[in-house]
Amino acid sequence: MIDWDRILINIVAGLSILSALYLLMIAYRYLLNVIGTGKIKNSDKKYAELYTLLNNRSANGEIQFMYILKGKSKVRFAIVDKNDEEIVVLVNDEKGPGNHPVSFDTNTVPNGVYFYQLKTDMQKITKVFKVNNQ
Repeated sequence: MIDWDRILINIVAGLSILSALYLLMIAYRYLLNVIGTGKIKNSDKKYAELYTLLNNRSANGEIQFMYILKGKSKVRFAIVDKNDEEIVVLVNDEKGPGNHPVSFDTNTVPNGVYFYQLKTDMQKITKVFKVNNQ
């Protein structure tokens, strides 16, 4: 004999679970719109950008770095090793907005993997490069 009451209860429970999942999905999408996806929206903060002129992140001889400041900031630009210990500090000063080139002679360090690091009042950027002196 078929127990129609039990079947009806299971159907209603299943529909309730699907409805709850649908509502959670809608709430999740709403929160993403409100909070954002990690991008800075309508921020008056002035973040820096950091670049190098290396083609394949392998360097020998003198190399150029460039950082761009959006506003006045205390800047510390250093070459660091894999343990985050500073090898050489190239800039440690307060700088104004604009483009700021920095030169570094790779002949002063042995071959290996290093990082160039920019610290400002609001952020820290670290990128990798490889020294391959011939």
